[in-house]
Amino acid sequence: MMCSSVIFRALLINLLVGCVSSFLVHDAGLTLDVKLDLTHQVSSTDDRFLGVTLDSTLILYGHISRMDISSPLLKTLTQALSPAYLRVGGTKGDALTFNPSITGNRNTEFGADIWDKLNNFAHLAKWDMIWDFDYASLYKNYHWDPSNAKTMLQYSQDHGYKLPCFQLGNEPNLFYYFYHVWVTPQTLARDYQNFKTDVHSFPQYRDACILGPELTDISDPNHKKYITEFLQAGGGKALDGLTIHHYYECSNTFPISLGWFMDLRNFEAFENQLNIATQVVKQYAPGLPLWLSETSTVIITCPGEPNLRTTYANGFLYLDKLGMSARYGLKHVIRHQFFSQLVNSTYDFTPFTDYFVTLLYKRLVQGPVFKVLTSTPTVRMYAHCANPDSYQKGAIVVYAINIESADATLSFSQFHGQQFHLYLLTPGDQDGLTSKYIALNDQKLEMNGNQLPAMNPKVVHGANTVTLRGRSYGFVVLPDANVDVCKH
Repeated sequence: MMCSSVIFRALLINLLVGCVSSFLVHDAGLTLDVKLDLTHQVSSTDDRFLGVTLDSTLILYGHISRMDISSPLLKTLTQALSPAYLRVGGTKGDALTFNPSITGNRNTEFGADIWDKLNNFAHLAKWDMIWDFDYASLYKNYHWDPSNAKTMLQYSQDHGYKLPCFQLGNEPNLFYYFYHVWVTPQTLARDYQNFKTDVHSFPQYRDACILGPELTDISDPNHKKYITEFLQAGGGKALDGLTIHHYYECSNTFPISLGWFMDLRNFEAFENQLNIATQVVKQYAPGLPLWLSETSTVIITCPGEPNLRTTYANGFLYLDKLGMSARYGLKHVIRHQFFSQLVNSTYDFTPFTDYFVTLLYKRLVQGPVFKVLTSTPTVRMYAHCANPDSYQKGAIVVYAINIESADATLSFSQFHGQQFHLYLLTPGDQDGLTSKYIALNDQKLEMNGNQLPAMNPKVVHGANTVTLRGRSYGFVVLPDANVDVCKH
């Protein structure tokens, strides 16, 4: 009977391997004794570490005009992620100017009513808005024309709008590709210095932080050269944060597929980007905070199935990106974008799986970051102090991503006999990795009208191990860890 059972199970696994989008395969897997270096922190995060973006296309194409910012559901979803930065920008932001004398949109101009609505939305959400000013279309005679920005700043000051930070242009290393405009890094550095002076000349914004230069893919030697020369030309002196963008690479030979989300090349490539960025800052702008000011996983131009970016599978790279960014000491990570990747759209606010991943991360993770000594390439782990708004000081949280098809057993002998609070995330229905739903401790997460679902942990006493299912991820909180670094 046992032999028949084993044969049947083997046949079942072979069948399911070719259809991982529908089921999770469980098999005997790795056992790891989780060891943490709690003697010192490698970095730290604050309550605004994780924020979100709105893309400029939402303004350019009028979607914001039709959005119901008074929606109780939208209020619930946005305020649950507060406090957070809201960065408004993107490629089309460099073809977008402010005209207070018009209503709505007219070609590449937007009126005061749209700007008012954006500021009211940020206020209702309890988010702090970062605005990215148009650069490319206002670049004339080898310098940026600040007149439109000054008009917008004056209007904003007159209306008492509180904007903590500003940016100038989006991905200037790609200006020529999108706008046939070439801006040298030396010119950009000069314009940023003038931009800072202009912004701070307004009393309302004299303390506003200046962020830039919004470069993407600095693993490309030409792009690395651009940001290096920008800093060498004094651009860093105008900045309060050096900002870069990141998306995982794809090509005709490396198209988007289900396996793409668990491919080690993606995880390794992001760490390579962080290595390059942190070394550039260390060498040319020591002490300048590094931000990941626009980032996601799949971009629409990638070959393959773009709808996978709103499924459970997207969470592997997303959660790992948060852990890696915190470990490398990034100041903030701004997820692109709230409408279309965290919630459905500006008129249908149904939350996707990554919304709940974002919400759990903000609820559970905050403060000092610790080194995990037993993380592996395929069972990836990160450790922080637990958010003191959710747990008593001294508690820690470990979040883990298992990209193997087999289960992983995590042993916590370092915390023998302590209780665990488990927040384990798996697909929310039979669609498996391609599910549009996510389950917390096997309970599908869905809104209850305008209210969030209960997201309570599974409390385990006396056991020293946690089973992390194959191709799943989640959080383990140790509320009684009593870690000294987390008490201060």
